[in-house]
Amino acid sequence: MTVMDVLDYIYENIDPSIAYHSHTSCHRRVCARCNVVINNKPGLSCHTEVTGDLTIDPLPRYEVIRDLVVKGL
Repeated sequence: MTVMDVLDYIYENIDPSIAYHSHTSCHRRVCARCNVVINNKPGLSCHTEVTGDLTIDPLPRYEVIRDLVVKGL
């Protein structure tokens, strides 16, 4: 399960108001739109595997549009 899968689950089952770049983006590590901070390290949510507890934050130094979506990516 990837971080993106977790975000999809949250969106579909817990909080449909969460904003993030979903699988409708490239899903091939090309566009980098799903880049977030995962457990204090930047990474692509579409390819980062989940192991244990998880903290997800928007990228620093970018203006946050909403939740995990930042301006400039």
